[in-house]
Formats: sequence, C-alpha cells, structure tokens
Amino acid sequence: MGDLLDARRIGVVVPSVNTVIEGWYPYAVPAGVRVHVNRMLIGQTVTAASLEEMDSHGMEAAAALATCRPEVVVYGCTASSLVGGREYDLYLLDTLRQATGVTSLTTTESVLRALDHLGVTTLAVASPYTDELGRKEVEFFCATGHPVLGDAHLGISGGFELASPSDADILAVARRAWRNAGGGVDALFIGCMNLNSHRVLDALEAELGVPVVSATQASLWAALRAIGVSDVLKGYGTLLADSRRVRGS
Repeated sequence: MGDLLDARRIGVVVPSVNTVIEGWYPYAVPAGVRVHVNRMLIGQTVTAASLEEMDSHGMEAAAALATCRPEVVVYGCTASSLVGGREYDLYLLDTLRQATGVTSLTTTESVLRALDHLGVTTLAVASPYTDELGRKEVEFFCATGHPVLGDAHLGISGGFELASPSDADILAVARRAWRNAGGGVDALFIGCMNLNSHRVLDALEAELGVPVVSATQASLWAALRAIGVSDVLKGYGTLLADSRRVRGS
C-alpha cells in the first residue's frame, strides 16, 4: 500500500475512442510514476460539432479523475484546441485548472512547450486527420509563431480509426510532409493523441536529422516535467531522451 501512496501520479483525460494512451503511457513512464486515465464521450466522427460536445463532458471527466489525486492532469485531445485556436486552448487550460485544482496541461500547450524547449521555429506537420482538420492544425501553429512550410494528412475522419495507421503508414505521411516542406525546417510534428506515432520517432529522426515531436510524446514529456521527473526515456525521440530541465522550472 505504501508504494501506491508514494507513487507520482499523472492523470490523462482522453476522448472515449482513444486506444493508444492507456497502452503506451504506463509502459513508458519511469518506475514510481503511475498513469491514470478517464474518458470523455465523443461521437464516432471527428468534427467541430462532435469536439464541442466532447468538451462539454471533458471537465466533468477531469474533475472525477482529480479525485485520485494526480499531480498533473493532461487534457489529451489535440483536435479540440486546433479547431478552437490558441485562445480557446488557453480557456481550456484555465477551466481545467479550476475543475481539478492541480497543475493542468492541454496537448497543444505541451507541444508548444516542447517546441520551445528544443528551440524549434519552422515545422513540417503530419497527421492522420482529414485535410480540413489538417488545415486547422497548420493555422494553429502558424498563429503561435511556428510557420508550417509543408504538411500531409491521411484523411481519416473516424475517431476510433485514427489509431489504425500502421508504422509504414505513419512513416509515409511523415515523409510526405517533410518533402512538401522541402526538408528545410527545424522539426517535424506528428499530430493526434490516438495515433501510435511513438513507434516511429527514433527511425524518423535518424532519417531526417531533425527532432520529431508528436502529440503523444510531447504530452507525456510535459506531464513528467510538470511533476519534476526528468528521467531519460530512450526509444521515443530526442525530446524524451533529453534530461535538461524545462526552461523556467
């Protein structure tokens, strides 16, 4: 019982269709860190309307998750912040803190912190999303001072199906985004919290010669740093293999 009480706890709220986070995060985190997940209901198709409806359940799910006393809660959905823009993302952050009473992060906030930590400005962007949602992703990064010089998307609209691309599929769309950017960017970003992007990060970095940041990886990195854990986690890209402290922490 002492081990449970002494554990560092991370809470993650995910869309109900997410099948990636519970499989990877508990496996990846260092000893002594536990990951607790709750779900917020979302329709089967990812649209602005379904994301808005999901967010209406999100704070209730986060508040329930906070009862297991995590040190940080992550709102684990990229798409709702992309559709709403940075102002909405900041609103989510503030609302999440009020609902949980603990340190809070959104996925997009985590990604922006990661890009700043790595000194990244220009990006190539890949995702499993539709082109419409992909355009929102590009707009979000451009509006936050990270020009996107090239992007590519897989065109998947079903929330559950976002987890279906194989490693080969993810590598292919990432390479297409890189080519579309002309290769002259500081980093490649792979969006979506329901995509198994962590499995290809090291291979892409070795091939492209730049950091590759993903939504799943950056959210885990930011959550660990938020609770003061800076262990090196190899196999998931430069970001998690970097033991430097977050600026200002």
